[in-house]
Amino acid sequence: MELLQQIKANPLSFWGEAPCTEGYMSGQQTLERALILMEFDKLEEAEHALREAITLADDEDDIETLVTAMCCLGDYLYSIEKDEEAAVWLKKVLEYQPDDDSLADEMAMAREFLFEMGELPSE
Repeated sequence: MELLQQIKANPLSFWGEAPCTEGYMSGQQTLERALILMEFDKLEEAEHALREAITLADDEDDIETLVTAMCCLGDYLYSIEKDEEAAVWLKKVLEYQPDDDSLADEMAMAREFLFEMGELPSE
């Protein structure tokens, strides 16, 4: 039980001292960190980590992580009623046209939220 309390106090503690190589976290690692923070209700930190994951994934040309992080950020902003900013990120999600359905869930979620916000016409 003590370990669980430790993890709740510091959700990233289970990663140990160095969660990544030489102090660098990839976009994917930063996205995973953001999702863990969200699970533990550390929402401001999670929002910051999502924005960082977007920047890193863009720099790394990691389209899958980039689109997933943008969709997560849009979802979060929509949930806290920041619809205008959420719409910006969700529309960016739809700008990507992957060659396969690896991002089908993210695309569907972005369309659904944009439709609910009145930012996307019904199909």
